[in-house]
Amino acid sequence: ALRLTRASGDGDLRLQASMIRAASEVAAESADLRLGRKLLQDAEDFTWPDSLQKDRFDALASLRTVALLDGDMSRAWLLAREAAVCAPDPARRAIGETNSAVVNRLLGNEASAEFQLKRAWSVLRAQRPAAPNDELRLACATFAAEAASTSLADARKALATGAALAGRDERGGDVRDRRLAAMEAFAAGRVAEAQGNPDRAVVAYERAFDLWSAMKFEQRAAVVAIDLRRLVHDDRYDEAVDAVIARAPDAWFAMTSPASEVLERLTPAETRVLGLLLEGKSARQIARDLGRSVHTVNNHTRKVFKAFELTSRAAVLARCTELGITVTSLRR
Repeated sequence: ALRLTRASGDGDLRLQASMIRAASEVAAESADLRLGRKLLQDAEDFTWPDSLQKDRFDALASLRTVALLDGDMSRAWLLAREAAVCAPDPARRAIGETNSAVVNRLLGNEASAEFQLKRAWSVLRAQRPAAPNDELRLACATFAAEAASTSLADARKALATGAALAGRDERGGDVRDRRLAAMEAFAAGRVAEAQGNPDRAVVAYERAFDLWSAMKFEQRAAVVAIDLRRLVHDDRYDEAVDAVIARAPDAWFAMTSPASEVLERLTPAETRVLGLLLEGKSARQIARDLGRSVHTVNNHTRKVFKAFELTSRAAVLARCTELGITVTSLRR
């Protein structure tokens, strides 16, 4: 449609912008890299007037995902920053900063990622809409999903802020927009997991997975399937991830390492114990920090040793150093 419109000499920029935005979303969610690469050029060549900055932001946000699926972190970073700069409203500005934080974390720039998350939260915190606002709700959920691992208190506040922005008829949990419902469920899962409640996290993740799968948002379904794979054993989650990786073998979530292979064997509780071991804490101190018995902590510690195929704390800590596993990386 874009090619035909241009060939006809139709100067309707709004129509062309809408086509680029919509096609970019299709490319990102279906992991269609061939289409995505074409649209990257279209977005760069297009002259975006001020009146079409919403379309521009949405297209760039989707194309950032295309770059991540293509394994091109540098381009993903540039697209994320361009989107954040052109964001025409607070909701998109917060999403732009959050998306930039995601790329920074993938690049290992934790300090920059935390700074951008703080900027996103400051934007969201300043909003006082008098009416229901789905765009701000989406921004709150997007922020909460990314912030849960390092700024749990802010992530919980963001979810509460999003809930307060719901219409009266939606406060019972029946969200009209399935995309919004899926993102809110995903964020709720991330928060529940960070709180140490894997059962609640699984329920929320499964809702997000089912909604995104039903909408054919295959990339998002694959992302939440990775979280579900860590918590439950179900072949359909493997299939969802493998289907996307078959089309995007260089996708950011396809990048495996010896560290990830070891950590996938650990439950969230065992991962928390490993993090406290890395901090040099004793079993008694870990038990106090986690509110568990020393017996339970010792059981988790033995399972950590088993996952690393080692038999002592010193050997595990040495292996973590070799693999680049740190307290910060575990939180992420």
